Amino acid sequence: MRLIIFDISGTIIDHGSLATIYAFKSALSKYGIKITNDIIKIDMGIRKIDHLKKILKHKIINSQWKVKFNKNPTKRDIDTIIKIFDKKLEIEVLRRTSYIQGFTKLVNFLRIKNIKIGLTTGYPKNILNLILKKMRLKGFRPDYSVSSSEVKRGRPHPDMTLKVMKKLNISTPSEVIKVDDSLSGIKEGKKAKVHTVGILLSGINLAMSKLQRKKLKPSSLKKLRKININLFKKVKTDFLIDDISELKNLINYKI
Repeated sequence: MRLIIFDISGTIIDHGSLATIYAFKSALSKYGIKITNDIIKIDMGIRKIDHLKKILKHKIINSQWKVKFNKNPTKRDIDTIIKIFDKKLEIEVLRRTSYIQGFTKLVNFLRIKNIKIGLTTGYPKNILNLILKKMRLKGFRPDYSVSSSEVKRGRPHPDMTLKVMKKLNISTPSEVIKVDDSLSGIKEGKKAKVHTVGILLSGINLAMSKLQRKKLKPSSLKKLRKININLFKKVKTDFLIDDISELKNLINYKI
């Protein structure tokens, strides 16, 4: 194995991938629109402007909008909402830059093995830069990183993964692993023909902080884990782990 490409929120930082959830809820609340986690989760991981457009087309959200405004959202509405979202997202992301347990040890392991590290994200470049700055302060620099705003097509298209591979001079997909908590991120990896690893319990499909996860009854967590397994199986994910702390063993013994 020569390269591991990680998603960011829900995979290596921001347990539960909550920054995006809170930012969308806040932005839409300015228009009096109430949205559930489940609706936000449907298209998680894609470019944020595309995500917003899909949310506004969802029948529940679109119905609320029409009741309030007697029309569909306009381009001006979308532009205004995404600006509110971006400002809130910056705040929420900066609150959640601590690494998910196991990432620092994993980085050390990968460096010893001379395995390169790439990052991809559905966040725009300005948010990625904020995260990278925080990571540098902690002594970590990926070998290459790319945001959805730096490629022609975001997830589920393979453009970000392929760009990382190209920049790091790795052309053989079987030498690459894509690790992601979102289904769109797994689809990205599948389309790039690399190995895919889905995150079951630290990402968007659980959508809970580490503390919230700890408070769950074992039976409830087991049930949610099974639901997430089925979601990842539907997109033909190659391997599944609960969180990033389990990736080292997967690399050593299964891939």
